[in-house]
Amino acid sequence: MTPEQQKMFKKAVAENSIPAMKYEDYCKITPEQAEKMLKGFADKAGPDPGSRTEHHAPEIKDPDSPATKFQKRALAEAVKNGHLERLPDDQWKNLTKGEASKIIAELHAKQPPEPATEAQMQEIEKLVKDGRIYPMKTETFNSLSKEKASRLIGTGRMNLEKDVRVEGYDPNYVSRRNQPCTKEQKDELKRLVAEKRLNPVFREKWNSLTQGEAGKLIYVGKQREAANEFAPERERSSERVPAPVPERGGTAAKKPERSDNDDIPF
Repeated sequence: MTPEQQKMFKKAVAENSIPAMKYEDYCKITPEQAEKMLKGFADKAGPDPGSRTEHHAPEIKDPDSPATKFQKRALAEAVKNGHLERLPDDQWKNLTKGEASKIIAELHAKQPPEPATEAQMQEIEKLVKDGRIYPMKTETFNSLSKEKASRLIGTGRMNLEKDVRVEGYDPNYVSRRNQPCTKEQKDELKRLVAEKRLNPVFREKWNSLTQGEAGKLIYVGKQREAANEFAPERERSSERVPAPVPERGGTAAKKPERSDNDDIPF
């Protein structure tokens, strides 16, 4: 099945529109068979009213300049996942920021990317430790998308079922998700905040940021960067509460004491 069919199939099973089946039978389903099985589910479900929400990218100051490496990386990933047809060589070579931003915005509107869930991360860590899939760089592991994590888990489960282990696996593998974030991650977070792809992190949180938390923030920031989107403004409730105005004849109210939580490390 294609990645899109897999997603629809899981949704149909969750809604009891398609009966659950053994994993080995699920793996044997061809794209043609999946299309027939999903057709009835799609007709029954009808159009999704939330699937046609408009997706606007902010205005680009230099839309005619060459597309960034982050934009091209996002497009290449979409092609690899079957969400986008490969662009002609001439178009790819001369792709501009404006063109890339428009394509990515359309892709996000159809299928917004999501970071991997905690359950997925835990299963991947277990599969790597058991030698069912290869270990990966810390930055890669902590920035996995939900879809990429699903593909890795599928490979790992298949290898587990066939009792296949990858070469050179480490039974003592540790993902380092809960260890302090690296200098490289902090530098990348600072860059994304400076370019307004992420909101600043308060100092207390910054000082205790783990590699896993930093990875998820970087993932969100890079997705916005590829789509030329900016971080939403903070809610007013997160701002400082102004000091009350003293009554006439009373003493002036003290200003609230400065807190490290109000500082940002950027």
